[in-house]
Amino acid sequence: MHSLLNNKLIIQYAKESIFIIFLILFLVIQKGESNAQTMEWVFIPTDSTSVIGCTVDTDCDANTYCFGLRYTPTVSGVATSYTTGFFATCNSNGNPIISNTTCVMTDNSNLVDDCSGSSMVLFNSSGNSGSAPANDVVVGVPVFLHQICLEIPVNETIDISEDHFTDLSVSVSLDGGGFITEFPSFIAFSADPTQLCTDCPNPNQKVIYVDAGATGSGTGLSWADAFLSVTDALNSTCFLKFDTILIAEGKYITAAATREESFVFPDSVVVIGGYSIGGASRNPAIFQTILSGDRGNPNSNSDNIYHVVYVPPTSSGVQLHGLSIKDGFADGALVHNQGGGVLSEGKIVLDDVFIEDNNSLGFGSAMSIIGISADVELRNSTIGNANISAAGLVLNTEIGARLLMTNTLIEMN
Repeated sequence: MHSLLNNKLIIQYAKESIFIIFLILFLVIQKGESNAQTMEWVFIPTDSTSVIGCTVDTDCDANTYCFGLRYTPTVSGVATSYTTGFFATCNSNGNPIISNTTCVMTDNSNLVDDCSGSSMVLFNSSGNSGSAPANDVVVGVPVFLHQICLEIPVNETIDISEDHFTDLSVSVSLDGGGFITEFPSFIAFSADPTQLCTDCPNPNQKVIYVDAGATGSGTGLSWADAFLSVTDALNSTCFLKFDTILIAEGKYITAAATREESFVFPDSVVVIGGYSIGGASRNPAIFQTILSGDRGNPNSNSDNIYHVVYVPPTSSGVQLHGLSIKDGFADGALVHNQGGGVLSEGKIVLDDVFIEDNNSLGFGSAMSIIGISADVELRNSTIGNANISAAGLVLNTEIGARLLMTNTLIEMN
């Protein structure tokens, strides 16, 4: 009798063990599929409140340094919550954390001070109850979720690393329905005051420069020290309040990890191309400034960006002047099968722009304008070498969207 009971218990235990193993494997696989996202603590200079949504109290003279938790998603939708855990080393006075608060949701943060024991502080920077439009996220577009401010005395540094037990996660309600939990990667870093307040000599500068032929410091402060790529300019944390990007001639390809990551310009920013190398003169017809979707293999369009330029619904006035937009190939699913050159769900002005050599399997090989927030003004421009999509359209405008065309030519279809 006891032998039979023991056998039944062994069988039941084996079944439960197998279930647990499969559950663990499932979770590991799920997490592995979502590890392309990133989170990072980014130094936030003074006067950046309007950019990250938190009151920024950085004061280098008072040894107070604030950092924003920047999350780059690989999906689009609404971030509803996020959970993180980090370790910070203590300073000579003990706990270095002055503040730890969400910028966009209901705060759910806490802290365990063990400076007297392990000389470490465990802190969770977390938030929940996120909703649209404040928590809208767009694939490949960094957003700030949280802020911490640290006291870092002179000649000291604070090291921050991930608490792998808590892990990092962001829950997103996807556009079109459904949910996903992303598990961003994080690289430990050291907050060194000697490298912080000097890295951004002019954080309030309004104009930044891009020149693939520049040979200076690459700070974006001038033509001589211009960023070498548009991606570098868009990813910079030194100019959180810039409103203009000037770009010299050259071919600029987004540093995309996936085909969904387009050029996405901050709201209300004016982008002007057509400058010579060094910026001495401007003539878009001569000094062609190209935004290209030709990532990966240059001899094949099968790995090109779906949409070279993407305008999210939250955009209320991006302007592009004197640029060429080319080599987009929208052959994906759903919205990714239209708008190879430009996919606009928000407001944008394109002036003196050449949209060429783009393709799609669905509507609008050159441009697709969708959604009730879409408002596109296309003036003094040309759509050239436009490949007629499988649906038979070069330009597509959905009902409810707005397109105003002035002095614009569509040729060589």
